[in-house]
Formats: sequence, C-alpha cells, structure tokens
Amino acid sequence: MDFNKDELYIILTWPDCQEYMEEEGWVTNSHLINDSYGLDLYGPSAYFVNLEWFEKVNEKKYEKV
Repeated sequence: MDFNKDELYIILTWPDCQEYMEEEGWVTNSHLINDSYGLDLYGPSAYFVNLEWFEKVNEKKYEKV
C-alpha cells in the first residue's frame, strides 16, 4: 500500500512542538488537537503536523549542523 506523505500526519506534543512553531509553514501544516479525546490522550498543546513538511524542516535543520 502506497501512502502520500502530504496526507500523513504525526503528533507533536508539548514541549516538542515548541521547536517547530517559529518555522515557516507551521500555521498551514499543523492543527491543534482540541477535542476531549485528543486532550485526554496527548494533553494540551498537542498538534497534528503534516509529515512531509515536518521532514523537510528537519532536513534543513540538520543541514546547518
């Protein structure tokens, strides 16, 4: 089964998500989890984050190192 990374998401919880909030594209590639089930599972300030965007941001971060 093939997956399109543009349609896949990961979950970033606090404080890990804080590292990505200043990156270009955060607003359009993340969604706050704010339903009661999601809050129970992941706590406040957890986000669904587009996997493709997340990987691109990480590639750029590690190129600088």
